[in-house]
Amino acid sequence: MQLSKTAIEKLIDFPLGIIGGAGVRAVNRFLYLLERKITTSGAFRDCHHPEIILYGATQAPSRSMFLEGKGEDFTQNYINVAQSLEKCGAKSLCMTCITAHACWDKIIEKVGIPMINLLDVVAQRIADLDCERIGILCSNGSVIAKVWERYICARIIYPAADFQDLLTTGICLMKKGNDESAISHYNAVVDHIENLQEMRGGGIVLGCTDIALFSSQIKSGLPIISVLDVLADYVCECWNTRLKGKVGNL
Repeated sequence: MQLSKTAIEKLIDFPLGIIGGAGVRAVNRFLYLLERKITTSGAFRDCHHPEIILYGATQAPSRSMFLEGKGEDFTQNYINVAQSLEKCGAKSLCMTCITAHACWDKIIEKVGIPMINLLDVVAQRIADLDCERIGILCSNGSVIAKVWERYICARIIYPAADFQDLLTTGICLMKKGNDESAISHYNAVVDHIENLQEMRGGGIVLGCTDIALFSSQIKSGLPIISVLDVLADYVCECWNTRLKGKVGNL
């Protein structure tokens, strides 16, 4: 991923504080992807990798349930976690949960360090693909809160209601460790999306990290964008830009 001039001007600093735990496996996958991308870009010592502070915010209320009007507000919990990471020495922040970006503006108001807006970064990737329409697989909360509509200019196409339910079931199956069934559910929704007539010439975003962690096992004839890969690409590019010319001296 090549950062635009605007993105480079907004480069994050390190240590990077990560609000994780939503979902638990998703942040583990992100860290794996980040390590692989940095290593394949030339790192060969531990000190060639960025300093990271991870907070597993597993006790925050469900983001999607709140946005669906079925649970407690998670916002203050995420603000508390962001402030804790700042106090621990983080110089910038990110969060792996897409649904939590519904409160991104409220979090950034309460901390004194920059925070990656993953939706903004994904929107840049979509623009690079020049897709006029984009199918998005995400949580019910993200659909209801219209978090994607705030950033994407392309026409957004969500699964039909019964397939959105199938997607939610897949996420629940994944959290229970039933990966095979979860992947089967995800692929069924992708098949549904790509066979819609209005999706011709479009692309698909795996817009929930609990879906994106299986990006290599989700098949489509359309371009697929995994939000976890996009985040790992962005952090890797920021780190390599900061480290440029220093690797041989470390």
